[in-house]
Amino acid sequence: GRTIIPEAQHLAAQVKAATDLKDFTGFQKFLERLGPVVPKRRFSVEDLMKFMKHGDLPIADDGSIVIYKRLTASSVKAEKDAGIMVDVHSRRVKQKVGSHVFMDESLVDPDRRRDCSNGLHVARRDYLQAFSGNVTVLAKLAPEDVIAVPHSDARKLRAMAYHIIARLSDEDAALVCRNKPM
Repeated sequence: GRTIIPEAQHLAAQVKAATDLKDFTGFQKFLERLGPVVPKRRFSVEDLMKFMKHGDLPIADDGSIVIYKRLTASSVKAEKDAGIMVDVHSRRVKQKVGSHVFMDESLVDPDRRRDCSNGLHVARRDYLQAFSGNVTVLAKLAPEDVIAVPHSDARKLRAMAYHIIARLSDEDAALVCRNKPM
């Protein structure tokens, strides 16, 4: 059967990008990945569409969303810890380029009425300046891993996982933190 993706009209920028590239592979996989989520967490899908509305988050060829994340570079100088970064809130979640950062779905707060709560936080480009940290990374977010987008601010969300793919140069980080494309 076919699944209707609620609020898909908010993906106009991503449709235009796929049309300009003449390649709908990533967009099609994105929709395919969302299909099974609709019956389980329809509100997550609806809110994700609103989160993506402004189009500053591209869709990768595998159907994941390319997102931005602010982290803090570890102050540990040991060679074995080179490249280690930590989250800006607890400073306990160690990660680096290549890391698949995840937590159990049951630990992520699904309440969209709460602005800040338990979960892995990611942001659209236009929200990055609100996060502290001294490092900006690109990560891939599986659409099925999105749990909640706060109703008070659809520029950030809580997820159960993301995969860090690159650390931005200082120049690129400065651009995206000012809400400018790289």
